[in-house]
Amino acid sequence: MKTIIIKNMSKILFFVSCFFVVTNLAYSQHYTSLFNNVDLSGWKINGTEKWYVENGELVAESGPNKEYGYLTTERPYKKFYLIS
Repeated sequence: MKTIIIKNMSKILFFVSCFFVVTNLAYSQHYTSLFNNVDLSGWKINGTEKWYVENGELVAESGPNKEYGYLTTERPYKKFYLIS
């Protein structure tokens, strides 16, 4: 009886593991990086702040009239994850 339970548990664990691997592969193929760590390709500067990339990071400096500014993507995205 104990052997049957262990075999069934191993089968369940195997199928659950396979499910997570397949699901993870399916989702990972749809991810698009929004920032390439090199330049502002795919981004639009709004306002008067000066935006640039330095050492792989986004940098903003005050513009000539000290007003705010922000970046937006050139394309719309429905769902995104912010990962630092």
